[in-house]
Amino acid sequence: MHLKKKLKQIPFIYETYKIAKFLRQQLFMKHPKMLNKELKVFKKIMPHLNTIFDVGARYDTDYIEISRGRSINYHLFEINPRFFKKLQKKVSLYSNEKIFLNNVGVGHKVDKVNYYLNSESVYNIFSNKFLSLFSKKLDILPLKKYIKENNISLIDFLKTDIELFDYFALLGLGGYLVNINFIQFEFGVGAAHNSKFIKEEDYLDLFQKKYNFFLIRDEVNPIFSSLPEDIDLISFEYKDTKHIGKIQETGIGFNVLAINKSFNISDINFIITEYNHNLFDLELNHFLKKKI
Repeated sequence: MHLKKKLKQIPFIYETYKIAKFLRQQLFMKHPKMLNKELKVFKKIMPHLNTIFDVGARYDTDYIEISRGRSINYHLFEINPRFFKKLQKKVSLYSNEKIFLNNVGVGHKVDKVNYYLNSESVYNIFSNKFLSLFSKKLDILPLKKYIKENNISLIDFLKTDIELFDYFALLGLGGYLVNINFIQFEFGVGAAHNSKFIKEEDYLDLFQKKYNFFLIRDEVNPIFSSLPEDIDLISFEYKDTKHIGKIQETGIGFNVLAINKSFNISDINFIITEYNHNLFDLELNHFLKKKI
C-alpha cells in the first residue's frame, strides 16, 4: 500500500504501473470473487427465488453453486467475449441446471457501443490514453426486449454489476422493473443521460416508490467497519442519497438491495440497521486520514 502511494506521486511511473497491471490482467484474466457478506444476503433470499437474472456475470458461478438443485432458471448476461468463453466453460459443469447464457450487454436500448477492456465497461472511466485504445464495438439490448421475446413471466432476483451502466440496465426494464421482488445493483453514478449526469437519487426514482432500499454490508467497505459483525443490511431513504453521494465521491462504492414492498420481508431473517450519518462521517474521516 505504501509503495502504491509513492508511485502515485510520480505520474509517469504510476501510469506505467497501471499499464503493466492491465496487461497482466488480460493475460491471466483473474477476477476477484464475490464478497462473503454479499453471498450471505443471497443465501437468505435464495428459498424465495425461481428465476435469476445476473447482468455482468463475468465468469462467476457462485449463485449457481450455492443454489444448485433447486430448479432455478438462471439467465446470465456477459458482454465481454473473453469472460463469456470462460463462463461457458465453468457453466458446463452444471449440466443439470437450467442456465441460459447471453453474450450481450444490457442497457436501455438496442445498440452497438464501445466496450473498454481497461474499465470492463462501456464507459472509459480511466484517463490513460494508451489503455483507452483497448476497446471494441459490442451489442447491448434492453431487458424488456429479452423478457418479452423469451416469454418470461416473472423475475425473482435481478443483479447488475456493470460499472456505471447499472442505471441504464434498470431503465431498460420498463414496466417489468416494479414486478421483481429483489434487485441488487451498484450505485454507479456520473454517466451522462438526457443532458445531465446520473446521481444516486435517479436510481431510486426508477422504482416509483414501490421498494424499500438497503445498502449491503460487506467486509471490505471501510464505512461499515464499526458496525456489528452480524449486520446484513443498512436501510436508507431518499433523504440519505446526498450523504451517500458525498461518501462515493471519495472512491467508496456501495451495493444496493431493493426489496419490493409487496414482499413480506419478515419471512427472511435479515439483521438490519438504519443509515447513520454521524457514524459514517466518523468512519469516512478515519478512512481519508489513512489515505494521506
